[in-house]
Amino acid sequence: MDLDLVEREVPVTESNPEKSKSGLYRITDNYIAFWFKFVYPYRAFLERGEKAYVMEQIRKMFVQNYLSFVYEDLCREKMWAFSSMNLWDFRFDRLGRYWGPVCGEVDILGIDSVGGNMIIGECKYSAAEKGLSVLHALQEKARAMEAKTRLSCNQYIVFSTSGLSKGLKEEVAGNSNILLVDTFFTEKG
Repeated sequence: MDLDLVEREVPVTESNPEKSKSGLYRITDNYIAFWFKFVYPYRAFLERGEKAYVMEQIRKMFVQNYLSFVYEDLCREKMWAFSSMNLWDFRFDRLGRYWGPVCGEVDILGIDSVGGNMIIGECKYSAAEKGLSVLHALQEKARAMEAKTRLSCNQYIVFSTSGLSKGLKEEVAGNSNILLVDTFFTEKG
């Protein structure tokens, strides 16, 4: 931790993060994280020259076990840029993710501590375009988070690398409380 290679992350809803028992440790550097996920476990195969086998294993797990997490980090970084562009009626002062019994995992949770608002979002890195089910699941999670945090959630954001369904775009059309981001190109309802 002193070298900033590892950080402790707690759910963004924690009021006292230093004393939270919900902390997870994660490698902060993407290159080192890749090495520990894909090189270190297969070191013996690489030393024997079995590069093809190792590449096959990396291809199988790369998106699910690595790239999707990097994409989530990029989406959270983009949230700060969106906030500075005044895309919402409020500015959040805390941004992160949530995991726990209330609603499972939330990829993006921005909290405005002063105004009592929050924005909730999903990051989807996959081959299939995302549809209404993603938005409906997000709205359900928002209701659970409102009950837990007593914050008002009327802003939603969905990031997707694979596109957004026509049905989702039609549902969102005219709704300025939902932002769809297709590979960082925005469409506001």
